[in-house]
Amino acid sequence: MRPLRILIAEDNDDHAELIMDVLEESSCPSVVDRKINGRDLLDYIELLAAAGPTVPLPELILLDIKMPLVNGISALEHLKKHPTLKKIPVIMLSTSANAQEVERCYELGANSYIVKPFDHTEFEDKLRNLRGYWSETTLLPQIVSGAMNDKPGSD
Repeated sequence: MRPLRILIAEDNDDHAELIMDVLEESSCPSVVDRKINGRDLLDYIELLAAAGPTVPLPELILLDIKMPLVNGISALEHLKKHPTLKKIPVIMLSTSANAQEVERCYELGANSYIVKPFDHTEFEDKLRNLRGYWSETTLLPQIVSGAMNDKPGSD
């Protein structure tokens, strides 16, 4: 089983460490990369996308909403306007359950919105469920810089 490529944009070191620990303890291998703000995320992923079809893009992005420089909602909007990057599933993470914020994220193309609970154990449980769903249940597109790896007629 090949590793699932996951990109995390999270400015809170404690949250990032917890997310990475839970994702890496999975029976499904993963390659986890972290950026500390939305600007770093966008610069990095655009560099990958421009590198050509031999450079694999992340298969899943976990995007915190409240970050410096470029917030998660602005980063989501940018990702979903890009012809290749828009195909990458994006899961929004926030400590807020604000209905307008949730609505805005889904309008922009978020695939999921998760409220980060204050309880550490509850947050771990949500992350384990998330990991299981995206790594063991869902079939993700094989996205490489600028091209899909689909084989016609492979249904």
